Amino acid sequence: MNVYCVIAHRDPKEFRSLIDALPGRTILVHLDEKCDRSSFLKTLGELPQNVKVLGAKESFRINWAGWNMVRAEFAVFRRALPFLDKDDYAILLSGVCYPCRPVEFFEEFLRHNGSKELVSYNALNNVHTLNILSTGPGGWRVKYLNLRDLVVPPIKPLVKMIYRLRDVVNNLKIPNPSYDQNYEYYVGSQ
Repeated sequence: MNVYCVIAHRDPKEFRSLIDALPGRTILVHLDEKCDRSSFLKTLGELPQNVKVLGAKESFRINWAGWNMVRAEFAVFRRALPFLDKDDYAILLSGVCYPCRPVEFFEEFLRHNGSKELVSYNALNNVHTLNILSTGPGGWRVKYLNLRDLVVPPIKPLVKMIYRLRDVVNNLKIPNPSYDQNYEYYVGSQ
């Protein structure tokens, strides 16, 4: 039996439609600490028996790609373990996800890929020169200059110059003071 692990923080009505799309399946829910828990649950209405919401003490205040997101995932996965057999999957969803095909299609795909790791990632070889920005206590993220960070007028030579500037900035060899050579770093799926 697969277990659907959901991390939710907004749009309880949209989340309710996800619950309704997974009838009879085990759904474990982490509610972000920053959401108004009682209001969120009240808007959801009565939950089916297959839906279990982690307690407030297991709730973390999540920032996108921050350490608390990983802690929330660990919390919901820990709760999923008793429901899982060796060929089952714990499927991570956000509270605003919705299946684009019948759920049976996805579950059949997982059955045919039993015990195969489906999370993709790539080695991050330039970690010692990344520009690391703090996101709060114990948090960090990699900052690259993206074109959407700039206002680009529709003047072709200026656009080309901005692309070149972006490439120069992204390739700067800025030492990363928090780089630890004892670890391997990867990017990709969470």
